[in-house]
Amino acid sequence: MFVAHVGYIIARLLIVLSGVQTFGYLVAMGYGESGPAGTLLAAAAFTAFCSLGLMIAFRGSKLQLDRRVDVFTPLLVLLLLPVFAALPFVIDANAGGFWRGYFEAVSALTTTGASLLGSGDELGRGLYFYRALLEWGGGLLTVVMVLAVLTHLNIGALQLYDCGLPKGEGEATGERMRKYGAALFIPYAGLTLLCAIALVLAGEDGFRSSTVALATLSSGGFVQTIGQSALVDNPAGEWILSLFMLVAGLNLPLFWYVFRLRRVRRQEREHALTYLRFTVLAVIAVLIVGLPLTASVGDWLRGGIFSAISAFSTTGFISSAAPETSLVTLLVLVSLAFLGASVASTSGGIKAMRLIILFRHILAELRHLAHPHDAFAPHFAGRLVNEGYLGRIWLLIFAFGITLMLSTLVFALFGFEITSAVALTVAALSNTGPLIYMVDGQFAGMESLGNWGLGFFAALMILGRLEIVAVLSVISAGFWRR
Repeated sequence: MFVAHVGYIIARLLIVLSGVQTFGYLVAMGYGESGPAGTLLAAAAFTAFCSLGLMIAFRGSKLQLDRRVDVFTPLLVLLLLPVFAALPFVIDANAGGFWRGYFEAVSALTTTGASLLGSGDELGRGLYFYRALLEWGGGLLTVVMVLAVLTHLNIGALQLYDCGLPKGEGEATGERMRKYGAALFIPYAGLTLLCAIALVLAGEDGFRSSTVALATLSSGGFVQTIGQSALVDNPAGEWILSLFMLVAGLNLPLFWYVFRLRRVRRQEREHALTYLRFTVLAVIAVLIVGLPLTASVGDWLRGGIFSAISAFSTTGFISSAAPETSLVTLLVLVSLAFLGASVASTSGGIKAMRLIILFRHILAELRHLAHPHDAFAPHFAGRLVNEGYLGRIWLLIFAFGITLMLSTLVFALFGFEITSAVALTVAALSNTGPLIYMVDGQFAGMESLGNWGLGFFAALMILGRLEIVAVLSVISAGFWRR
C-alpha cells in the first residue's frame, strides 16, 4: 500500500531530523545555553520516538513501485516534516507559538529564508544554528527529491535532465532517495565547509561564518544577526559569498564528479554553461539598470554582481553596496528570482534550463518558417525536445502565472498594497524570502501577515518548491485510478 511506503520514508527522514536537533542541542550546550538546549533535546527525543513508532507501524510492509508514492512523498514530507522541525520553536516561549514555529520550519525546509525570528538575542545561538542547519538540510532534501522523485514524474520536462548518477530504475522511491542523498552529501558538505573557511580567512568569526555558509549553499538566505546588522563585515566577504552563491546555483551532481576526480559528462557541462551564460547576462542587466554610480566603481561593481547572483540563485542576500532600487532594477531582480538557477540546485523558481529550451524552440520555429520543407527541432544536452516536453514546460509556466495572479489577489484582500502583494507572492513561489525587502523597503515584516497570512504564505512556499504541477495532479481523477 502506498501509504505505508510514504510513511516509511517520513519515518527515516524524522530520524535524520532528530539528529539535526541533537546537533543543535550540542551547539547550545557548547555556548552554555541551558534553556534552548533543553528545548532542542526534548524535540529530538520526541521526534525520534515518533519515528520509531512509524517504523514499527509499517514494519514488514512491501515497498512497491507506485506512481502515487512519487506524487505524495514530496507533498507529505513538506507538510508533515515541518511539524516536527518546528518543535524547538514551539517549545521555546520566546519563539511565539505553533504557527510561527511551523512557518519558520517550512521556510527553512523549502530554503525560502523568510523569517519571523528577527535578530533578537533571546533565542540564543543554539536555536539560530539549528534553524540554519535545518535550512541547509532542506537544500539537500530539495535536490534529492528532484532527482529521485520529480524527474521520474517528468514534471516540467525534468526527464530531460540526466545527471549521470545511478537512476534507481525499478527501485522504490525511498531507496532512490537514500542513494542520491548518500552520493551528494559529501560534495554538498564539502562546499559548505570551504565557504565557511573562506569567510573565516576573510575576518568573520567562526559561528557567523558557519551560519552564513549554511544559508549560502542552501540558497536559503536566512542569516543569524545576533550582535550585528550587516551580512558580512568587509567587501572580501561579499566577493566570497558571490562566488559560493554562484556555485550553489549550479547542479549539485556536477560536484559529485569533481569531488570524485571524474571527468564531467557533456550533458552536465552544458547545463553548467547554460546557467553561467544566464548569470553573465543577469549581472550585465543589473549593472546597467543600477546606474548612475552612487559610490566608487568598485562598490558599484561589487553591489551589482552580488545582487544579480543573489537574485538569480534565489538566495536573497542583500549587499551593503547594492545598486539603486529603481523600478527597473527591482523588475530585473524579481524576474531573475522568478526564473531561478539550475534544475538540480537548491534554488527555487522556474529554472534556466526551461527558458533556454523555449528559446531554442522559438529559433527552430523561425527556421521552419524560412525553410518550410526542412525539419527543425530543439535539442538540449544532446537530447531531442519533442512536443510532449514543450507542453509540460508551458503547463508549468501557465500554472505559475495563474498561481501568481490569484495569490496576489489574496494578499491584496488581506489588506496589502499591490506592490507588497506581488512581492510576497513572488518571494514565496520563487523561494526567495528576503526578496520582499528588496522590492518593498517599507514592508513591516512577516509578523504583519497574521496567522492566516502566515499559513497562506507557507502554502505558497510549498507550492513553489513542488513546482505546482505535482500538487495539481493529486486533485485529478486519473491520479486515483490504479
